[in-house]
Amino acid sequence: MDTGDQILGTGHNSVFHVPGRDEWYIVHHRFARPGGDGTHREVAIDRMRFDPDGAIRKIRPTQAGIQPVRIGPA
Repeated sequence: MDTGDQILGTGHNSVFHVPGRDEWYIVHHRFARPGGDGTHREVAIDRMRFDPDGAIRKIRPTQAGIQPVRIGPA
């Protein structure tokens, strides 16, 4: 939760791996901003990072999300 950034929490989520790369992402929904009322939602995506032992590092939801990722041939 980051009320200063108008992020009240994440909802249901999915995790995916970019084939052939060491990249993992979490896609989730959150209350729409501004003034999320719990009914209107928006989809967000953030990068997942891992510790050397494989533990997932704390994921801080952002408003910026991620840069576009190309998957597959150009």
